[in-house]
Amino acid sequence: KIKKVHKNQYLLKEMDFFERAQLLSKYASKMRFKKKKLKDLVVAEGGLPIKYSEWELNIVLTGFRFCDWYYQFIEDRPLTGIEGEQNVTIKYIPHGLSACISPRNTPISLPLYQMGANYLVGNGAIVKPSTACPLTMLEAYSTMEEMDFPGLDALEVPSIIFKIAFSVKYKIKSGLISGLAFVISSDFSFFLNKKKFSLIFASSVDCSMILYSQHAFTCKCLIKSN
Repeated sequence: KIKKVHKNQYLLKEMDFFERAQLLSKYASKMRFKKKKLKDLVVAEGGLPIKYSEWELNIVLTGFRFCDWYYQFIEDRPLTGIEGEQNVTIKYIPHGLSACISPRNTPISLPLYQMGANYLVGNGAIVKPSTACPLTMLEAYSTMEEMDFPGLDALEVPSIIFKIAFSVKYKIKSGLISGLAFVISSDFSFFLNKKKFSLIFASSVDCSMILYSQHAFTCKCLIKSN
C-alpha cells in the first residue's frame, strides 16, 4: 500500500495548490448533505454524544471549505538582507507521504484531517480509521469515490477496515439469513447497537426477544428483509 500511494503521488502534483483546495472545498459541500447520516454513524459506532459528533464534522468540513487560507504558510518568501537586498528565497516543502492511525473517539475528524492536509499540499496519505468505527470513514471515503475525486489513488484507506460493511453488503443481506443474535454488556450498549444496526440495514429492528442475565443479555434482532 505504501508503494502504491508513493507511486501515485504524481497525480496530486499535476494539480496546483489552489486546484486541490477547490476540490476539497467542493467535497466539504457535498458532505454537508450527508451530515445527519454521518452524525448518526458517529454516535452509533463510537458511542459519542450528539454534540461531539457535530463538532467532529464541523471542525474538519469547515477546514476543508477554507483550506486555501493555508497557502500563506507554504508560499515562497524572499529573505531580505541587512542592506535590503533579496538574493535568497525561502522555499517551504511539506513532509512527504504520511500515515495516520485514528482512535475511536475521533472516527472522522482525525483521518479526514490527515487525508485532506496531505492532499492539499500534494502528498499521499495512508489513513487507518478506528476498527470500532469502520462505517463512518467508509461513508466519507465512498463520497470521494462517487465524486470521481482526482488523485484518489494517492490516498489509501486499508480495505480491511471495511470488513463489517463488506459483510453487510455481501453476506448479511443474503435472503438466506433471517436474523442476527448478539451479546451486549449493558443497556447503553444495547441502545447503541440497536441504533447502529437499524442504520446499517435501513429497516426496522425487532428487539422484543431479550434474555437478561446477571452480567449480560442476549438480544435477538430480527431484520426484516426487503
